[in-house]
Amino acid sequence: MAGGAWVVDSFCRAGEDDSTMFKFLLAKSLGKWDPSYQSKEEYAQARGAAKLAGHVAAVLSAAEVFSDRLGQTICKQLGLSDSNRLGAVVKLGAYLHDWGKANQHFQEMVYLKSSILDTESKAKLDKAWKAHNGQQLIRHEFLSGILALQVKEFREWLGKAFSEEELILATWAAIGHHFKAGVDSQGRESHRITELPDGAGLGIYIYTEHTDFESVLRLGSQRLGLPAEIPRVASKNWEKECLEDCLKALESQFRDFAKSLSPEQKVLVAAAKATVIAADLAGSILPTEGEDLQDWISGALSLVLREEDLEQLIAQKLGESSLRPFQEQMAAATHRVTLVKAGCGTGKTLGAYAWAKKWASGRRLFFGYPTTGTATQGYLDYAEGSPIEKTLMHSRADLDRELLLTGEGEEDEGNSFRLAALQVWRKKLVICTVDSILGLIQNNRRPLFSWPALVQSAFVFDEVHAYDNQLFGSLLRFLQAFRDAPILLMSASFTPG
Repeated sequence: MAGGAWVVDSFCRAGEDDSTMFKFLLAKSLGKWDPSYQSKEEYAQARGAAKLAGHVAAVLSAAEVFSDRLGQTICKQLGLSDSNRLGAVVKLGAYLHDWGKANQHFQEMVYLKSSILDTESKAKLDKAWKAHNGQQLIRHEFLSGILALQVKEFREWLGKAFSEEELILATWAAIGHHFKAGVDSQGRESHRITELPDGAGLGIYIYTEHTDFESVLRLGSQRLGLPAEIPRVASKNWEKECLEDCLKALESQFRDFAKSLSPEQKVLVAAAKATVIAADLAGSILPTEGEDLQDWISGALSLVLREEDLEQLIAQKLGESSLRPFQEQMAAATHRVTLVKAGCGTGKTLGAYAWAKKWASGRRLFFGYPTTGTATQGYLDYAEGSPIEKTLMHSRADLDRELLLTGEGEEDEGNSFRLAALQVWRKKLVICTVDSILGLIQNNRRPLFSWPALVQSAFVFDEVHAYDNQLFGSLLRFLQAFRDAPILLMSASFTPG
């Protein structure tokens, strides 16, 4: 293995198993106990998707749907050659993404946010949590990577069904699913090991022998073709130095592997990470809302525009008038990427919908504006009143809709990014600020959460002349990456440069 030996064998020491109060390993807090259940244990059993094994199973199910229903679309849109390889990396990344939650600090945190502990157990747990200042020694996604690639038994077991390339790319997708890996905008490495206060202890217990973690392992045998005989790894207290050495070894292995990455592999791992994020989003929210996960995702992915949808929108705006000659030219464009130069108020936007009638049929349409004000106005002028499933998406979208359509509104914007993203998955037409699209290139949360809709879409970028250098650079990268996407670029003042 590149990057050194199996460092965990020489540094991690066995410790007393203190997991007795963690009857279940949780991936999410159980929230407030619902008294309609006979007991807290019955409530915990009913909230199966909050448990580690239940959550991993749900996310893996979502990853399977995305791979089956969206894999070929992703590959075509991005110019990837093998949807089977993408599917393998996505499914393995979804499977590995939360392994690291089987640790003392994470379990303390989510148990304290739940309401299933008796008074004595809660007091004991609260004391333990405060002993390390209410901080986790290491984030769970980094620990997932260490378990998968730095523990010999797990690494060899995973290698029975997956290649070295698939394992590393899937681990990258898993580590990246919470946006904390890599470097920040100033090029500084993310903070991975927390400096705990004196007396807080030098390690963290990892529950690899817990029955719930073993259930996660068995899930791999049942769903991913891994050997039926699961690896046995003793639960241990991992010292801080051990974790630091594991991270250094991982980084060395990753740097060595990255030197030989092809352009296609770079695109593949970005697509895999985005799909794992989408699977985690679906697996976290849909079960708690009582939705059938696979049916809901399949239904959302089937929502695409038809020619008649756009015909109706155009007719609604035209009334008794006809398209102007240059709008007819836009509608008849023969190239996948088209540039339109026309002055403000000449009808570029209507021409864009005429263009979309041809190029967005069988897809979704994202219409990007440079500001929240222009996006809101574009929504009101064209999409509002149309029967097409549509949404306005930017940082003030919910508030603007209330203020502009009802004259009322409050400061609270409503749903979180995650809930809003699920709504975007079910829209055929999205009017948005351009960062809601190009932020994908910049690893931004909102467009990554919207990935299943974005990767099915055609795109209109309006007022391109208003982009700053960073945004314009992201547009150029987007044009390079989305090799099959129909794209319309519009401006009142294109220059030759």
